[in-house]
Amino acid sequence: LREVRRVLAPGGALHLLDFGGPESVPRGFLARWLHASHRLRDNFGDRLPALLTEAGFAEPRMVDHRATILGHIAYFRGAAG
Repeated sequence: LREVRRVLAPGGALHLLDFGGPESVPRGFLARWLHASHRLRDNFGDRLPALLTEAGFAEPRMVDHRATILGHIAYFRGAAG
């Protein structure tokens, strides 16, 4: 994320899609399967906005979330500032 922030043009934004959403436990087959990886295991709750903040993004936040047949999907945004 730091590298994305470094190369992002001023005024630009990063948009992320996360299978799992804002819940603390993955629900749905796809979310459980994706988050079984050690790299994605802790990407729930406020974890992604915290990672975006650590990388230098301004005002990182979840902008929407939806329940689908495959599980929850959350949409996040972080601005270059």
